[in-house]
Amino acid sequence: MSEASLSAIEAFVETVRAGGMAAAARKLGSTRARVSRQVQQLETALGAQLLVRTTRALRLTEAGSAYLEVAEAALTQLAEGARRVAEGQGRVSGVLRVNAPMSFGVRMLGPLLPRFLAVHPVLELQLTLSDEFIDPIRSGHDVTLRIGQLADSGLIARRLMDAPRLLAAAPGYLVEHGTPAHPAELERHRCLNYSYSSTGGIWALRRGAEELKVAAEGPLCANNGDVLLAAAEAGLGLVLLPEFIVGDALAAGRLVEVLPDWRPPPIAVHALYPPNRQLPLRTRRFLDFLIEALGGVTARTRPSSSLGG
Repeated sequence: MSEASLSAIEAFVETVRAGGMAAAARKLGSTRARVSRQVQQLETALGAQLLVRTTRALRLTEAGSAYLEVAEAALTQLAEGARRVAEGQGRVSGVLRVNAPMSFGVRMLGPLLPRFLAVHPVLELQLTLSDEFIDPIRSGHDVTLRIGQLADSGLIARRLMDAPRLLAAAPGYLVEHGTPAHPAELERHRCLNYSYSSTGGIWALRRGAEELKVAAEGPLCANNGDVLLAAAEAGLGLVLLPEFIVGDALAAGRLVEVLPDWRPPPIAVHALYPPNRQLPLRTRRFLDFLIEALGGVTARTRPSSSLGG
């Protein structure tokens, strides 16, 4: 297949996908005239009309419909072949789709990505941030980052780091409502809850080998840690959040730690991905980068118990 004929096939396929030659030209970085000429050359080479052109629209002929299916498959195979050759040369390319919780993605993952992409300049990374529970396989993500307990699944999980948590409140709230001296007193306080927590409105706190569980109730339940942080800073109540969310507020004095001798157990951050003996190089490199950057462990484990965080 010559370079000219490959370009003509790409022009034909993109014209159909884009719904017109002008749109196809913009996608291909070409001109409408050139795309039109390439499609005509392809039709001449095949000896068949592929498209019916009118002033308002394009329509596939019967021959065009049949050829489109073959052409799309061929282009997909060529792209896959190019990816494998590139990986054989140690180059990371293609599209990497990553999903992560909102606060973790903004505060922890976002600052790291420029370093990773600087090393792999031809890679396209598509990052989706959401605290919503998703099915990584159905959503088409290559890597899904989750914090907390993991649901049983057929996914592979790699532990990246532990995220320590603590109780905190605004100084003004504590002046008005008092500072709890024991976990049992939390039931009389206004508590701000994370709606995707696997324990619901129950807060578990530990002091050495001693553990207490208290019912935490209050005026706000939200599915995002930064919303809870803002509410706590405004004096709405006590909050239980990872240190990576509340750390800056604590350092600046906008929040103070409550019950420092009683800490909730840390929660683990995992990277989840489908089992695949031939994991793409871009996925392997991204996982290795996260483990090194976040200081986690490299052992692979099966998820044992929700894909949330």
